[in-house]
Amino acid sequence: MNDRDNYFKKIETKLDEWDSDIEELTDKLKTVSADATIVLNSKLKQLSKKRNEISDKLEELRDASEDTWEDVRDDIESTWKQVSTEFDNLANRLKS
Repeated sequence: MNDRDNYFKKIETKLDEWDSDIEELTDKLKTVSADATIVLNSKLKQLSKKRNEISDKLEELRDASEDTWEDVRDDIESTWKQVSTEFDNLANRLKS
């Protein structure tokens, strides 16, 4: 397996984890107040959208030439960091 294949596997694994996280957070929304549900549900939808953007970018990366591979990968990494932070923040809000 080359570096590119390893990278795809790493991102695909993380996307699967996020799918589980989204499902878990959705279940936790049932335990909070109606007002909180509206706000948190909106944030969860935003995270789902960004998760899908990463998935789309991963597909773009599969087709990228060596010249553009690093640029697309860097874009994925940037979005990944943002989504990870937002997932953590949302999970912490639901724990409170």
